[in-house]
Amino acid sequence: RKGGNLSPTALYRYRWAANHITEQIGRKRVASLTYRDVELMLDRLATAPYDLSRDSLKKIHGLLKRALENAVKRGDLAKNVATWAELPGAVKEEAKRYSLSKKMTERLIAGVQTDRMGVMFATQVLLALRPGEVAALYWSDIDFEAGTVNITRGRLTDDRGHSSVKDELKTRRAKRTLEAPQVLLEMLKAHQYWQKVE
Repeated sequence: RKGGNLSPTALYRYRWAANHITEQIGRKRVASLTYRDVELMLDRLATAPYDLSRDSLKKIHGLLKRALENAVKRGDLAKNVATWAELPGAVKEEAKRYSLSKKMTERLIAGVQTDRMGVMFATQVLLALRPGEVAALYWSDIDFEAGTVNITRGRLTDDRGHSSVKDELKTRRAKRTLEAPQVLLEMLKAHQYWQKVE
């Protein structure tokens, strides 16, 4: 892709989607592909043994549309048949996601107080951070006097499962300074102390 490198996570998602496309219609010549072929592929992926959700089907369909559109732009293909293909009507919907209430959050924080990894969960919940952002925090990112946490880097996992901390975040605006509640600052201080002891 022109304009920059893909993150390992994005690359993994593209490979996952591409593998489904290759498995389903990879033996068919692109020039003879029809929108019906694309719809039949999506129909198969929506049922057993795949049972992919609507969101997963959108990712696969979107990748195929972009790939064929690039071929059209280069003059390698006359038309993009994936544009006309529609997702199946009856598809497994994504599981509903629920936010924690204030009371549930308080119970969670109380429950993880003594857990070795508890501060990681508390930081995620109380500052609304992604797991990769929390895992990439250094002690230098925490200003106990000002009561703030600086988010400047993220942990990325490649398609082989190897993790590394990078000075990259999902977007430019993801670098930010957040005010930490007192309960979290106390948990972080305790965690720092026990980490030194260990």
